[in-house]
Amino acid sequence: MNNPKPPSDRGLFFILRYLGIVLTLMVILTSTLIGSPVWAAIELTPGEIPPNDFRISHMGPDGDTSCIASNSAVAYNSQRDEFLVVWQGYIQGSVFNPGGTEIYGQLIDGATASLIGNMKRISFMGLDGDNNYLAFRPDVTYNSTRNEFLVVWEGNENTVIPNINEYEIWGQRLSYNVFGGLVLTGSELRLSNMGPDGDPAFLPYRPAVAYNHIKDEYLVVWEGDDNTPPLVDGEKEIFGQYMAYAGDLFGYLAADFRISYMGPNGNPNSDALSPDIAINETDEEYLVVWHGNENPIGQDDEIWGRLILANRSFEPQQKYSDMGTGESDFFANNPAVTYNPDAAEWLIVWEGNKEFPVRWEIFGQFLGYTTGGLLDQTGIDDFRISDMGPDGNPSYNAYSSKVDYDPLKKKYLIVWYGVDNIGTLENFEQEIFGQLIDANTRTEVGYNDFRLSDMGPMGDNDYMASNPSVAYSNMHSNFLITWEGDDNIAPLVNDEIEIFGQRYSVRLPVFLPLVFKDS
Repeated sequence: MNNPKPPSDRGLFFILRYLGIVLTLMVILTSTLIGSPVWAAIELTPGEIPPNDFRISHMGPDGDTSCIASNSAVAYNSQRDEFLVVWQGYIQGSVFNPGGTEIYGQLIDGATASLIGNMKRISFMGLDGDNNYLAFRPDVTYNSTRNEFLVVWEGNENTVIPNINEYEIWGQRLSYNVFGGLVLTGSELRLSNMGPDGDPAFLPYRPAVAYNHIKDEYLVVWEGDDNTPPLVDGEKEIFGQYMAYAGDLFGYLAADFRISYMGPNGNPNSDALSPDIAINETDEEYLVVWHGNENPIGQDDEIWGRLILANRSFEPQQKYSDMGTGESDFFANNPAVTYNPDAAEWLIVWEGNKEFPVRWEIFGQFLGYTTGGLLDQTGIDDFRISDMGPDGNPSYNAYSSKVDYDPLKKKYLIVWYGVDNIGTLENFEQEIFGQLIDANTRTEVGYNDFRLSDMGPMGDNDYMASNPSVAYSNMHSNFLITWEGDDNIAPLVNDEIEIFGQRYSVRLPVFLPLVFKDS
């Protein structure tokens, strides 16, 4: 069931929502003077937490459209109540990175959303001034045991690998100094070994990372092609690498390993792409998901996954979507996954087209454990989450979904970017949207397809937002959503792409007195 769309005048809605909090504080002050109230809790509609669309990155001089930030990812430090946002960025002529795209990060205060210190350069792929060496598509996770982050990315480097066009997966740990600032821990490490060194034909892309606090280990996954028999060049599969500690030494547990097996070996027409990973920390199990085509003679992308058990053995890979089996016009792409420890279930979300060949929406699938410990689809098959514009109209679409879970309020938050016709939004006005799903009922709650970003003036499609990421704060029971976008708030100008953020609360209780009693 789809709930009503949010009010078109979001500014008024925002003011009225928080006016209730102000009135509550006035009532508290009054009640202390005239009597003792009997209190009742009123839970307000979920909504944004100020500040609105706050800027996170500062790439180059303001007003310079050649210095951009994109592809953000975010993780939460539960010990310090801080988020770390990372992204790929380009700065020309800066002390940070003159000439190439590298990985940067910024700490965000979980209570106020204020920036903590300055942004920090994380990757050093090449000599400053040499734009032949680059870093892309970072991901990040938090290590609660050692109070550190691990950032991973794809890139080419100028000291370890002999070929300028050879990309691999890299990682860098970040810890805190005595002043609370982030510092690089050790040097950046090469995590993948795709093909022979010096051969640029074998490349990895799109890393994702998760942390296991029981084993104090990381698992990094990526898509790539390797030359290990029976694989051939161009045959993309999902690979992984465990990173762990031996005392204070940090490094590989073993060589990188293959996770997916899409189609016949030796056939480059069956690929596994765009992995994501989440962990069931109770049972120490990882679920790796991806989209791929098992049919070697045609394109039929669906969502697949594989469970990695605590002993590092594998369950068989399974297909989790059915967008149009055998139909080359219907696809499922770019999955994201999260785990719900309360119900021992997983939620996978993805972009796909099911009812309409050229119409993309966000879909989802719940997975539960069978009596044999395997994962199986539960609930509605391939349930639709987003409703961008009128059905059947190819001008309205949804892409690049991400998901996280709030265990306190038992809610999932799914975010994506797309084009909708809410309120004054115009066709091709691309913004960030979200949807809450109740974990107990598996139904949508709150407003349907609520808008999270406000890039540029209403109705102006010159300003856009894309590629969101999301992380949950257990201290405040809210989420931080980040994205890349261009806004018109001075000193920013059109086409100046930076990283922005918005906190979102599932529910915000306001306590009001029902009856006043004499003192």
